[in-house]
Order: sequence, then structure tokens, then C-alpha cells
Amino acid sequence: AMAGDPVVLADGIGQAVSAYIVTKQEFAGYWEYLLDEAIFTAPAHPSWGGAALIGQDGRLLGIGSLRLQMSRAGEIADINMVV
Repeated sequence: AMAGDPVVLADGIGQAVSAYIVTKQEFAGYWEYLLDEAIFTAPAHPSWGGAALIGQDGRLLGIGSLRLQMSRAGEIADINMVV
């Protein structure tokens, strides 16, 4: 999966959000861990923790981990981080 690809983030209670991959990049958690590559998606899923990130081909790409805010061109948007 690459930046711009459409995806679906679906939780275990029937909510699904059509989203896209914003970027894939390294993520340093302030609680002392480093991910080589995390997937960031928008718009954010309201029940992101443990939600499945599903690619166009139906494959599981990752599991929802965090809800963050991103600033781009002066606009702030809620996004999800998936690992």
C-alpha cells in the first residue's frame, strides 16, 4: 500500500470508514519506542483502537493504534496511525 491508496478502517462493532493512506513513515513514541514504518490514514475512525485497516484487495494492512492530529497547509485534521 502507498500514500494516496484508498482503504477501509473497520472496527468490531460494525462501523467502517472509507479513508486513504496519508503517508507511511517512521514514528517515535514519546514513551520510548520507535516504529520503522507506521501507516497514517484520514479521515480518522471514531473507534480506531484495534480497528482493521483493509486494502483494496481485501488484505489486512494493519491494526489501528492511535488517533492523532496532522497540520497541513494551515489546516488541522484528525488522522489514525495503524501498525
